[in-house]
Amino acid sequence: MLKDSSEDYFWPSFVDLMMLLFFVMLVLFVLSYKRFSDEENKFRIKESEYKMIEKVKNNLKVLMSDNNFFIYESDYKRYRLAQNILFYQSKYNIDVQSIPDFAETQEQLISTGNKLKEIVENLKLQKESDTTMKDLSYLILISGRSSDLPGNNRNYNYELSYKRAFSLYNFWITNIDFDFDSEEYHKLLDFQIAGNGVGGIGRFPMYKDEVFDKESEEMNQSFLIQIIPKIGEFRETQ
Repeated sequence: MLKDSSEDYFWPSFVDLMMLLFFVMLVLFVLSYKRFSDEENKFRIKESEYKMIEKVKNNLKVLMSDNNFFIYESDYKRYRLAQNILFYQSKYNIDVQSIPDFAETQEQLISTGNKLKEIVENLKLQKESDTTMKDLSYLILISGRSSDLPGNNRNYNYELSYKRAFSLYNFWITNIDFDFDSEEYHKLLDFQIAGNGVGGIGRFPMYKDEVFDKESEEMNQSFLIQIIPKIGEFRETQ
């Protein structure tokens, strides 16, 4: 009886098919494992970012918790100087010609500047002593605001508020020998000066019972201090 020749090809073909399926499954397994590993790595990086952000936020809360110097406005996630500085209308220098009760204001601003200097030195020390913070820096922003008083040029208020912030920056350089933009802080701070003019959020109300409230509007002659962490690229460590 003659043997069916198709049988001679069945088992080799079957083995080849099984090998192919095995190879396909192996490739799928490797790709799936790699994808899983990538997702796990991303999760670890996100977890590291979260821990770093929480750590930095808690550090800043501790450093800026003194209400004698800073008021935290939780609705706007920012700090403003606790001291309200009243300027003569359209004045911007930090001096006796521009500020009523200048002697008291000067003393308070020197104390606030020294506190900010202490905070920056603490942030610098943390970065130098904690290896997890080596890629961490901060955007620090001094922003002036002005009041919208009768007779004021609203557009000029933006320039005026910037000049007030710039004057405060120079005041601290002159009176406490502290410069946010000093080269020694360049790896730690991205320092900027701004002016909000009569715009921006969180201003004191101009009117009370539909009547212009000069005292309340003058409260808007204030300074905002923003310290925003800038976290570098995270990489998975082995």
